[in-house]
Amino acid sequence: LLRISEVESGARRQGFTSVDLTRIAQDAVEFFEPLAEENGISLRLNATKPSELVSGDAQLLHSLAGLFLEDGTRRLDEIRIALESGDLASVQRAAHTLNGSAGSLCGRRTAEAAQRVEHLAEKGDIAQARLACTALGEEVGKLQQALARLVEQKSA
Repeated sequence: LLRISEVESGARRQGFTSVDLTRIAQDAVEFFEPLAEENGISLRLNATKPSELVSGDAQLLHSLAGLFLEDGTRRLDEIRIALESGDLASVQRAAHTLNGSAGSLCGRRTAEAAQRVEHLAEKGDIAQARLACTALGEEVGKLQQALARLVEQKSA
């Protein structure tokens, strides 16, 4: 969290390096292609423009992925326990946190599933929130599998 705060304040940006967005996109397609295929999705990159260099911190992305691997399961457990006890405020809070952390890692489907649980809890629909939590659990698992492969690749 300190590192993210440092990036946001500008204190950490001097450690950024030039990053090729096209190369990152190619790596992402290569990395996520097996997962996409498992889910019946065809994934390809249509990069028609020349590479664009931006300033970034690859290590920070790696750290965020590792954090989600730990925290995603914890937040999902919080949601499940809160649903069992009928604590809809805690369901909302944990689902909101999970939505934000998944969204920051481009886990759109996981973020949308978390947002659905949050919305259902806000409406007081505990039965539908429980059903949505099952779908959220599946999405968290898929994102964690993809992130685990990313962490393993970066560590190798």
